[in-house]
Amino acid sequence: MALEYTEEQLNSFDKNTLVQLLLVQQSQLKEIDTKLHFLLEQFLELNQNG
Repeated sequence: MALEYTEEQLNSFDKNTLVQLLLVQQSQLKEIDTKLHFLLEQFLELNQNG
């Protein structure tokens, strides 16, 4: 489960911390996108074969 930060908390972080948070989020989004693509392909295959 992803952490949620308030605007106040984000404003208190230094640039390096914000960059690291952004890189982690990019990685998480890429992983989610890959999993979603796989699930959609599986769904389409099931619909075509069923």
